[in-house]
Amino acid sequence: MERIVQLNQAEYDNLVKAANLTKEEIKKRAKKIYEEKGVLGVEVELNINETYNETFELKSYGRQKGDWNNILIPYEKKRELITLVQEKAKVLFLNFFKNELQTMNDTKKILCQARAERNRFKVFTLTGWLMALMMMALLILKITQ
Repeated sequence: MERIVQLNQAEYDNLVKAANLTKEEIKKRAKKIYEEKGVLGVEVELNINETYNETFELKSYGRQKGDWNNILIPYEKKRELITLVQEKAKVLFLNFFKNELQTMNDTKKILCQARAERNRFKVFTLTGWLMALMMMALLILKITQ
């Protein structure tokens, strides 16, 4: 058997106020739980070698603090999200630093050409000195005969 209860306006307002407070508490607690356990932290690490390589290394991995050990998000979804973040970060990096990367590549090519020229001049210099030494040795042998 159901009971029908009649409330006056003040009692009704108090119940509504308590329900609203409960809603606020629920929202606060849900936000706190979400921040502690529902957020997957993804850290992006970028490494560029000092030798101006044409390639760069971009790593993304899940943060241990927070959601990584939580079972609410399946492991496959976490890896999928990290891969997505990594790909997006790489595209953004390439778009944003396109001119700088081109300059680095041009500098690397010029540096390689300069090294090749330097090595070639070293070979020429060494060959010249060897020929000079051989001529001096021949001259000394001719004089001593």
